Amino acid sequence: MTLIEVKKINIPAILLNIKSNNLNDLSEEITKIKDINKNSTIIVKIEEDIVFSATNLAVLIELITQNEMIVVGINTNKKELRDYAEVLGLVLIDKVDETSHALTQDKNYKPPFILDNEVHNEQIYSKEQDLFVTKKISNDVELLSDNSIYVHSILKGKVLAGIKGNKNAVIFVENFMAKLVSIAGIYRLFDEVPESLKNKTVLISLENESLNFEVKDV
Repeated sequence: MTLIEVKKINIPAILLNIKSNNLNDLSEEITKIKDINKNSTIIVKIEEDIVFSATNLAVLIELITQNEMIVVGINTNKKELRDYAEVLGLVLIDKVDETSHALTQDKNYKPPFILDNEVHNEQIYSKEQDLFVTKKISNDVELLSDNSIYVHSILKGKVLAGIKGNKNAVIFVENFMAKLVSIAGIYRLFDEVPESLKNKTVLISLENESLNFEVKDV
């Protein structure tokens, strides 16, 4: 008896043709298509004439995922992006059939706050929003959010998510060197970052009223 039957099927996907590297503008545009494209599969196409880094791509994919869409592939000739997409397990697509989709605005969704410049000796607070960070965070910086925090760079400061009690908030850090992490008031201080977490990509969440640290392979 054959246990696996192979059949070819056509699965429709939505093409997001990215024409800018301004993450705040992209965030606003992505929220516009959230309602009509919930749970849709997404192919990301990066225009060749824009500067777009792997960090930009990481934040873009996170934005799309937060808006309940699923990135399955990427169309680009940029080697850095293709290499990063392969690490993430995305399909590399060399040619796509393009069909435009109308945009609608989801008025109930508040887009994340994107911090794309380096900060020193500051406290950054994202009210009722997720916080996305793309630049290095130094020792004297505090990141605070009512919701989740995603740091796509090295984090050396303090990061406090779900500060108003949101226990579903998470903290994602691409290069972990934090002094303090906290979710919904449950915190952990680091006098010295353990080798198991140091410079690793880490996802932090709450499980049974305790912080759970999961090292990610990316």
